[in-house]
Amino acid sequence: MKPEASIIIPTLARETLYPLVNSLLKQKVNFSYEIVLIPQLKLKHQFLKDRKIKIFYEPLSKGFAYYRNIGI
Repeated sequence: MKPEASIIIPTLARETLYPLVNSLLKQKVNFSYEIVLIPQLKLKHQFLKDRKIKIFYEPLSKGFAYYRNIGI
């Protein structure tokens, strides 16, 4: 089933990303959603094992607008 909403997060793989994603996953909502992560550096995948999370790696120095468009 296609999600009704996408949360797009371009990131430099900072440590604050993991609490943010955990907080998003704990939210009680009445619609389906996905979390699209677009990191420029490697992430610790053991913290991101949920079917709602999709990860697309992109090279550095493209700008946030570029990374947001990748998620769309």
